[in-house]
Amino acid sequence: MVQEDVLATQVLPVDTKRLGTLQAVPVSGDVLDDFTVKINEATENGKSVQSAAEQLRTSDVPVAFPTETVYGLGADATRSSAVRGIYKAKKRPVDNPLIVHFASLGQLRALLNGQKHSDKGSADDLSGKTDPIPNIYKPLIEKYWPGPLTILLNNPANSPLAPEVTAGLSTFGARMPRHPLALALIKLADVPVAAPSANASTKPSPTAAEHVAYDLDGRIETILDGGPCDVGVESTVVDGLSQPPLILRPGGISIEQLRTCPGWENVQVGYKNAAETDSQPRAPGMKYRHYSPKATVVLFEASKPPPTIAELREYLGPTMRLGVVRTKHWSLKPNHDQQTIQRLHASSASDEPLERQPQGPPGFKGLFQSLEKIQPLGQKLQIHECNHGGLDYKAYDIFIGPDPASVARGVFAALRELDRQDVDTILVEGIDDSRGDTAAAVMNRLRKAAEIKIANPQQASNGAGGSRPYTVLVTGFGPFQQKYPVNPSFEIARTLPEFVPRSTRAGEKIRIICLGTPIRVCYEEAWALIPPLLESYYGTIDLVLHIGMASGRTFYTAERFAHRDNYGQHTDIDGHVPKVEDVLSQYPDCPVMMESSLSYDDLLQRWQNTVSQAAEDSPLHGADCRPSEDAGHYLCDYTYFNSLAWFGRKHKQLEDGKATDRPVMFLHVPAESDERVLETGRAVALALIQSMVDVLSEGS
Repeated sequence: MVQEDVLATQVLPVDTKRLGTLQAVPVSGDVLDDFTVKINEATENGKSVQSAAEQLRTSDVPVAFPTETVYGLGADATRSSAVRGIYKAKKRPVDNPLIVHFASLGQLRALLNGQKHSDKGSADDLSGKTDPIPNIYKPLIEKYWPGPLTILLNNPANSPLAPEVTAGLSTFGARMPRHPLALALIKLADVPVAAPSANASTKPSPTAAEHVAYDLDGRIETILDGGPCDVGVESTVVDGLSQPPLILRPGGISIEQLRTCPGWENVQVGYKNAAETDSQPRAPGMKYRHYSPKATVVLFEASKPPPTIAELREYLGPTMRLGVVRTKHWSLKPNHDQQTIQRLHASSASDEPLERQPQGPPGFKGLFQSLEKIQPLGQKLQIHECNHGGLDYKAYDIFIGPDPASVARGVFAALRELDRQDVDTILVEGIDDSRGDTAAAVMNRLRKAAEIKIANPQQASNGAGGSRPYTVLVTGFGPFQQKYPVNPSFEIARTLPEFVPRSTRAGEKIRIICLGTPIRVCYEEAWALIPPLLESYYGTIDLVLHIGMASGRTFYTAERFAHRDNYGQHTDIDGHVPKVEDVLSQYPDCPVMMESSLSYDDLLQRWQNTVSQAAEDSPLHGADCRPSEDAGHYLCDYTYFNSLAWFGRKHKQLEDGKATDRPVMFLHVPAESDERVLETGRAVALALIQSMVDVLSEGS
């Protein structure tokens, strides 16, 4: 656990109109033109962009820059150390893939052919060559690139992409942003740029440079300030490798727009309305709880009436400040005796403004024009003094507009503004997500951000005991020394089924989510991974099972205790051990030994009974499953302790408490990795998961 350095973060304003000369260049026979960029290096604008491009080429610290959708946090997609810098700055789990940004088709083709660089990003001469870009995407590229559209491509066998970009997937997402500053930066850097949104993990999407600075000050060095973003939601992600083609994430290009392109007439929706937190994501942005402010967000679906005064009282907290984000039908009446927030006339769906479509011709020729000027959000905030029945409070009111495009541009900035006002709760008026993909994208993200959703009665509720199944997050470890190039713990974890039936309730299922990449056998990385990982999944999982390897054993153990101290005997794969003073400074409030809040004795009995009753033809038959009170004082023990400590702090219950307070267990498996042993390991893990769910459901 190394103390993180605090970096000096500078925000560099860049006027795109004074950046230099960006000129479109026709490309005969290709689906997209190209462009040249000549930066005026004598100006501060030019110096800032040249400096940022040099950082992308050489530094491991990412650079923040504007796109037409949201601000991105970019790094050289071909260097692992640089890509890890993104995860470090965002404090983001490493199993969520990243979109790769390009400035030309030549740059993309070079990567698909296994090359890091093209001829400064110029288009290839395709005569006599096979185009590596699939034909299915060419109508989309011709019409919507550069723009808010990401296409899913197969990662070539000789790919120069860093493995951290794809998070273990065989595909990657490629996009060409429409913001002139982003394009100039990528063109000058001459490297493909991996860039998720430039916010801290779980915080709202940044649509202005100040949002980036608020989240990442001290974690990065450079923020290029190109003004507010125009679209305000992420790019649409599409999969043309499937039949029929799929939309994997809604965004700035609607399904109606896609269906105007040849080959995409039957494109289908491949995402869910609720938060996508189930399994290994197929594309960026499909996993984890995103866009969450500090305040509690309460989302009212479009068809629901606003809260009554009595209901408003329940949302007030210690600050007596209430945030309200209004879109189409809500009106704030701070001095009304019976209804502070009123609903205006309910118009029909046909009355709602249609989504604003991108204007201007496609390609770079239609791009190089000034971006739309957007009113700073602070000018839209109104503060009302309210008094109802002797209860005094303040309502912080932001109206962001009735149409999907306005909502997309303003909603996440509104959440940030209200967070800065230190409100306890933010009430959000939702919009009809059937009115197009921009509306669907906004609501998709709001549902991820919201802790409370006021929905229609027929909509599914979340939470254990509700309509969703109990959900278990499972992790495994990566290779360990040359002796164990394959770690059976991860092989078991990654091959578990997505659903398994409950052992005590017929017809009910348990959902299993496997962390898509193994945990490196490295103390510092395990310490950095666990808190953001659990924070991202919090509220969507009920239990955590870590699986680790124990060399020299032929049996399986469920660990009772995890230890805080005494990790100095064996170094990790990087040759490090945790420093005693670091451990004490990180966990001064934690006991030296921690244990799961699940009843260990009950869990052990259920698990062993399941194994003993297995049929002779079952891979579970004869498995030797034992208790253990010493997890080994190495990475397994250390990871187990970190998870227990995180949940204990989250629930303010480091010892004892309810079954739900620290719902974590650790399973040690033998070191062998042949298929027979792995099959038994999977059966043992599934039996333990079933027992964990039974103990949790009865204990809670």
